[in-house]
Amino acid sequence: MKLEWSESFKQDLPVDYIHFLRDNPRGVLLKNSSRWDKRTWNLLGKVALLK
Repeated sequence: MKLEWSESFKQDLPVDYIHFLRDNPRGVLLKNSSRWDKRTWNLLGKVALLK
């Protein structure tokens, strides 16, 4: 896993995660579409994570 320095979080983070935060600054809802699992996950955006 490649890490990259994040000025916002003042630490090294995975590059994929930094790209996710850049592409989804407000976060996203991830819905499971499994037959038995109907949970919804809230993946937080940058502003919510910094609070």
